[in-house]
Amino acid sequence: MPLPPGAIPDSLGAAGDILGEVALKIFWEAPAERATEIIEVLAGGSSGFKLHCGGVTADAFRSSQQIAQALVASGRCRVPIKFTAGLHHPVRLFHPSVKTKMHGFLNVLGAGCSRSNIRGT
Repeated sequence: MPLPPGAIPDSLGAAGDILGEVALKIFWEAPAERATEIIEVLAGGSSGFKLHCGGVTADAFRSSQQIAQALVASGRCRVPIKFTAGLHHPVRLFHPSVKTKMHGFLNVLGAGCSRSNIRGT
């Protein structure tokens, strides 16, 4: 679910009040620029973080640095993470339809598997 705009702790508190004791794993989506901040707020809770990685225009695709920062933060804080959109190819490639490079799901998977080194496990 996308987080509403505003202060993250306030938004999560309000959403938690509304959702109550839902027996589902909730992944909160927010802009990539705020990934580390939001993941740190989610630490110790039961929710995860969702990073939207693509779309129909070049500006919808996250940079490699933004994806890496989200992976490092989720590993350090032990917050589950998932990625959506823009990962339709196994490896990174330039796609003329959006005039940018699309990340590959194998690239992100490999980076995610190596995040265990960040936690020291």
